[in-house]
Amino acid sequence: MIRIKKITSLLIILCVGLFVACSSNDEDKVEDRLVGTWEIQSLLTNEENSPISSVDDLIQFQAIKIYQSYKTAETKKQRGGWSYTGNMLNISLDLPAAYYLLKVDANELTLKRLDFKADGSLQSQIRQYKRVEDSRIK
Repeated sequence: MIRIKKITSLLIILCVGLFVACSSNDEDKVEDRLVGTWEIQSLLTNEENSPISSVDDLIQFQAIKIYQSYKTAETKKQRGGWSYTGNMLNISLDLPAAYYLLKVDANELTLKRLDFKADGSLQSQIRQYKRVEDSRIK
């Protein structure tokens, strides 16, 4: 009986360890795909098209967890930090807004941003980006 409990405990520990290890590797792969410079392609606010001029047109995620955004029309650059945990992307410049990663691959990035407006209602934005050369952020 004691031997069965030890084997069961060992199997549970092994399964939890494998789950945590796989989860961490998946997040590392997502972070690797995020690193780079992205240009805004479209913006939906509460499921309606919005002018992309209302947001920064270039964003950059660096491997050392630095985030930069650039608004070309105003030649305005901002820097902050970023982190990714469990499908949620946190960008220090935009807190307390929450970003959810909907898609990231070699050339496309889609983020969903949720914000509370001044009247207390929830605003949802879907931002679609394409990957561009890092040199685009000056």
